[in-house]
Amino acid sequence: MSKLVAEGSVIKMHYKGTFPDGEQFDSSYERKAPITVTVGEGQILPGLETELVGMAVGETKHVSLTSANAYGERNPNAYAAVPKGNFPEEFIEQLEQGSTIPLTNSEGMQMLGTVETINDESVIFDMNHPMAGKDLEFDVEVVEFTSTEDEGATSDVE
Repeated sequence: MSKLVAEGSVIKMHYKGTFPDGEQFDSSYERKAPITVTVGEGQILPGLETELVGMAVGETKHVSLTSANAYGERNPNAYAAVPKGNFPEEFIEQLEQGSTIPLTNSEGMQMLGTVETINDESVIFDMNHPMAGKDLEFDVEVVEFTSTEDEGATSDVE
């Protein structure tokens, strides 16, 4: 009987992410490096995480997520104006509409901002996640259970 993925399982998985039209946006296969995930800890999209439960090593699955179950809908009010003086001048000169850069908010939390416009005083960032409002498709494969989980299971035996 093979082991099945459950809440708390630490697994290595491969995935390929595409939009519904088939355009690929990411693939661990192309990087030749599966990702390690602890199921149930919110390290990947919740809708994707739920679909891993019950899978076995070597099993593949196609998962379709609506935007609500992926990165959420776009928030039309999620914009931030950052004074140009907050950035080095050379950096401002390289920015262009559509550039996505990491920003840190006042609480120290990191997030991505996409340049919407640049005016005389500030850079206006769209703070929606770049994938917000998009339905996503994933082909996932459970590659292996990691040894850390096995070690944890046997640590009670002495």
